[in-house]
Amino acid sequence: MFRTRGPRGRPLQISCLRSENPNRMRSQCDEPPHDVEESRTVPKADPLQPERCAKLLASLATPERLRVVRFLAEGSHNVTEVAAMLDVPKANASHHLKVLADAGLIEGLKKGRFVWFTLRPGVLERVSQSNETVNSLNLGCCQFVMPPEKSARRTTRA
Repeated sequence: MFRTRGPRGRPLQISCLRSENPNRMRSQCDEPPHDVEESRTVPKADPLQPERCAKLLASLATPERLRVVRFLAEGSHNVTEVAAMLDVPKANASHHLKVLADAGLIEGLKKGRFVWFTLRPGVLERVSQSNETVNSLNLGCCQFVMPPEKSARRTTRA
């Protein structure tokens, strides 16, 4: 038995009866006609949403993008400020911001000549961990706890 759609989109069931035609074999009856789809069960939706989760994790797969997310946790910043913080050209900073925006982690708001980027609502959460409050990235499929940034930065000696 095979299922197909009728002229009004309603499901139809087609049964193959033995034909009186001697040229038609039983195996031909067991195969669906070319224009009829075989009935299949619909797969259940995966609550993890692996494609979405993989896209989010891939967007955070570089140290620069993690630094951008930490920087945007402090507030809104434009491409020039992000480029200065990363110490990279504006084109590279713009690329990192686009990857994060395409993944849905940040959003941009144009004000005058500049686009100000912020983390989307719900991405950053405050979490209590061992008697201190830290920021956490909630991606839906997983959660990253961001350790507090050290106040004293390392300096290199020449």
